[in-house]
Amino acid sequence: MQVILTVGALKPRKGIDIIIKSLPLILKEAPEVELVIVGEGEQSTYWNLAKDLAVADRITIKTNLPNEELKNLFRKCSVFALTPRYIDHQFEGYGLVYLEAGLYKKPVVGSRSGGVPDAVIDGETGLLIQENDPPATAAAIVKILKDPELAKKLGEGGYRLARERNWDDYIEKVIKIYEAATK
Repeated sequence: MQVILTVGALKPRKGIDIIIKSLPLILKEAPEVELVIVGEGEQSTYWNLAKDLAVADRITIKTNLPNEELKNLFRKCSVFALTPRYIDHQFEGYGLVYLEAGLYKKPVVGSRSGGVPDAVIDGETGLLIQENDPPATAAAIVKILKDPELAKKLGEGGYRLARERNWDDYIEKVIKIYEAATK
Protein backbone atom coordinates (compact mmCIF):
# COMPACT_ATOMS: atom_id res chain seq x y z
CA MET A 1 0.00 0.00 0.00
CA GLN A 2 1.37 3.39 -1.01
CA VAL A 3 0.40 6.33 1.17
CA ILE A 4 -0.13 9.92 0.10
CA LEU A 5 0.06 12.15 3.16
CA THR A 6 -1.29 15.67 3.44
CA VAL A 7 -1.12 17.81 6.56
CA GLY A 8 -2.97 21.08 6.92
CA ALA A 9 -6.00 22.78 8.35
CA LEU A 10 -9.24 21.57 6.79
CA LYS A 11 -10.10 24.79 4.99
CA PRO A 12 -10.50 25.59 1.29
CA ARG A 13 -7.27 27.59 0.97
CA LYS A 14 -5.19 24.48 1.73
CA GLY A 15 -6.43 22.72 -1.42
CA ILE A 16 -7.00 19.35 0.19
CA ASP A 17 -10.10 19.02 -1.99
CA ILE A 18 -7.80 19.20 -5.03
CA ILE A 19 -5.95 16.11 -3.80
CA ILE A 20 -9.23 14.30 -3.21
CA LYS A 21 -10.38 15.24 -6.73
CA SER A 22 -7.10 13.86 -8.09
CA LEU A 23 -7.50 10.54 -6.28
CA PRO A 24 -9.69 8.76 -8.90
CA LEU A 25 -7.06 9.58 -11.53
CA ILE A 26 -4.26 8.39 -9.25
CA LEU A 27 -6.06 5.13 -8.50
CA LYS A 28 -6.24 4.31 -12.22
CA GLU A 29 -2.43 4.29 -12.33
CA ALA A 30 -1.64 3.22 -8.76
CA PRO A 31 -4.57 1.15 -7.45
CA GLU A 32 -2.99 0.43 -4.06
CA VAL A 33 -2.96 4.06 -2.89
CA GLU A 34 -4.39 5.44 0.32
CA LEU A 35 -4.74 9.15 1.13
CA VAL A 36 -4.17 10.14 4.74
CA ILE A 37 -5.28 13.65 5.67
CA VAL A 38 -4.10 15.15 8.96
CA GLY A 39 -5.77 18.36 10.02
CA GLU A 40 -8.24 20.14 12.21
CA GLY A 41 -11.52 21.57 10.98
CA GLU A 42 -14.86 20.66 9.48
CA GLN A 43 -14.60 17.27 7.77
CA SER A 44 -18.03 16.92 6.15
CA THR A 45 -17.12 18.79 2.94
CA TYR A 46 -14.18 16.43 2.36
CA TRP A 47 -16.14 13.29 3.18
CA ASN A 48 -19.01 14.36 0.91
CA LEU A 49 -16.59 15.03 -1.96
CA ALA A 50 -14.88 11.67 -1.41
CA LYS A 51 -18.26 9.89 -1.39
CA ASP A 52 -19.35 11.67 -4.58
CA LEU A 53 -16.12 10.55 -6.27
CA ALA A 54 -16.42 6.99 -4.85
CA VAL A 55 -13.04 7.20 -3.09
CA ALA A 56 -14.15 7.51 0.55
CA ASP A 57 -12.88 4.00 1.27
CA ARG A 58 -9.34 5.11 0.26
CA ILE A 59 -9.22 8.13 2.59
CA THR A 60 -8.50 8.52 6.28
CA ILE A 61 -8.83 11.82 8.11
CA LYS A 62 -6.97 12.12 11.40
CA THR A 63 -7.33 14.92 13.95
CA ASN A 64 -5.72 15.73 17.30
CA LEU A 65 -2.71 13.62 16.40
CA PRO A 66 0.06 13.14 18.95
CA ASN A 67 3.44 14.25 17.59
CA GLU A 68 4.84 10.71 17.56
CA GLU A 69 1.94 9.44 15.43
CA LEU A 70 2.46 12.29 12.95
CA LYS A 71 6.15 11.39 12.75
CA ASN A 72 5.18 7.79 12.03
CA LEU A 73 2.90 8.92 9.21
CA PHE A 74 5.75 10.93 7.67
CA ARG A 75 7.99 7.85 7.91
CA LYS A 76 5.32 5.61 6.35
CA CYS A 77 4.17 7.82 3.48
CA SER A 78 5.36 7.43 -0.10
CA VAL A 79 4.75 11.06 -1.04
CA PHE A 80 3.66 14.23 0.74
CA ALA A 81 1.19 16.45 -1.12
CA LEU A 82 -0.36 19.78 -0.24
CA THR A 83 -1.76 21.94 -3.02
CA PRO A 84 -2.86 25.27 -1.56
CA ARG A 85 -4.41 28.07 -3.55
CA TYR A 86 -5.12 31.77 -3.37
CA ILE A 87 -8.65 32.47 -2.13
CA ASP A 88 -10.11 35.83 -1.09
CA HIS A 89 -6.74 37.47 -0.43
CA GLN A 90 -5.60 34.50 1.65
CA PHE A 91 -2.64 32.41 0.57
CA GLU A 92 -0.15 29.86 1.83
CA GLY A 93 2.85 31.30 3.59
CA TYR A 94 6.31 29.78 3.50
CA GLY A 95 5.21 26.16 3.85
CA LEU A 96 7.23 24.66 6.69
CA VAL A 97 5.33 21.38 6.32
CA TYR A 98 7.17 20.71 3.05
CA LEU A 99 10.47 21.02 4.90
CA GLU A 100 9.12 18.74 7.60
CA ALA A 101 8.46 16.12 4.91
CA GLY A 102 12.00 16.74 3.67
CA LEU A 103 13.42 15.84 7.08
CA TYR A 104 11.94 12.38 6.48
CA LYS A 105 13.38 12.29 2.94
CA LYS A 106 9.92 12.29 1.42
CA PRO A 107 9.27 13.69 -2.06
CA VAL A 108 6.62 16.38 -2.15
CA VAL A 109 4.00 17.78 -4.50
CA GLY A 110 2.92 21.38 -4.02
CA SER A 111 1.25 24.13 -5.99
CA ARG A 112 2.78 27.29 -7.36
CA SER A 113 0.90 29.41 -4.86
CA GLY A 114 1.96 31.84 -2.16
CA GLY A 115 5.21 30.87 -0.48
CA VAL A 116 5.20 27.23 -1.58
CA PRO A 117 7.84 27.74 -4.33
CA ASP A 118 10.16 29.11 -1.63
CA ALA A 119 9.92 25.80 0.24
CA VAL A 120 9.68 23.40 -2.73
CA ILE A 121 12.29 23.56 -5.47
CA ASP A 122 10.67 22.09 -8.57
CA GLY A 123 12.55 19.03 -9.78
CA GLU A 124 14.99 19.09 -6.84
CA THR A 125 12.91 18.64 -3.67
CA GLY A 126 9.50 17.99 -5.19
CA LEU A 127 7.20 18.74 -8.06
CA LEU A 128 5.24 21.98 -8.38
CA ILE A 129 1.96 22.20 -10.26
CA GLN A 130 -0.45 25.04 -10.97
CA GLU A 131 -3.06 25.62 -8.30
CA ASN A 132 -6.59 24.22 -8.74
CA ASP A 133 -5.49 21.48 -11.13
CA PRO A 134 -6.52 17.93 -10.09
CA PRO A 135 -5.20 16.28 -13.32
CA ALA A 136 -1.76 17.90 -12.87
CA THR A 137 -1.80 16.98 -9.19
CA ALA A 138 -2.58 13.37 -10.07
CA ALA A 139 0.11 13.28 -12.76
CA ALA A 140 2.77 14.63 -10.39
CA ILE A 141 1.86 12.20 -7.62
CA VAL A 142 1.75 9.23 -10.02
CA LYS A 143 5.09 10.26 -11.52
CA ILE A 144 6.68 10.06 -8.07
CA LEU A 145 4.88 6.85 -7.08
CA LYS A 146 5.92 5.09 -10.31
CA ASP A 147 9.55 6.24 -10.29
CA PRO A 148 11.45 5.14 -7.17
CA GLU A 149 14.66 6.81 -8.37
CA LEU A 150 12.88 10.14 -8.79
CA ALA A 151 11.22 9.74 -5.39
CA LYS A 152 14.59 9.05 -3.79
CA LYS A 153 16.25 12.00 -5.56
CA LEU A 154 13.49 14.42 -4.54
CA GLY A 155 13.43 13.08 -0.98
CA GLU A 156 17.18 13.50 -0.60
CA GLY A 157 16.95 17.00 -2.09
CA GLY A 158 14.20 17.83 0.39
CA TYR A 159 16.33 16.53 3.24
CA ARG A 160 19.27 18.71 2.21
CA LEU A 161 17.05 21.77 1.91
CA ALA A 162 15.38 21.14 5.28
CA ARG A 163 18.76 20.74 6.97
CA GLU A 164 20.02 23.90 5.28
CA ARG A 165 17.00 25.91 6.40
CA ASN A 166 16.88 24.95 10.04
CA TRP A 167 16.15 27.73 12.54
CA ASP A 168 19.59 27.78 14.18
CA ASP A 169 21.35 28.32 10.87
CA TYR A 170 18.71 30.77 9.71
CA ILE A 171 19.03 32.89 12.84
CA GLU A 172 22.81 32.87 12.47
CA LYS A 173 22.50 34.10 8.87
CA VAL A 174 20.13 36.90 9.90
CA ILE A 175 22.51 37.99 12.66
CA LYS A 176 25.37 38.14 10.16
CA ILE A 177 23.26 40.21 7.77
CA TYR A 178 22.41 42.70 10.53
CA GLU A 179 26.02 42.85 11.69
CA ALA A 180 27.20 43.55 8.16
CA ALA A 181 24.51 46.20 7.69
CA THR A 182 25.51 48.05 10.86
CA LYS A 183 29.18 48.27 9.95
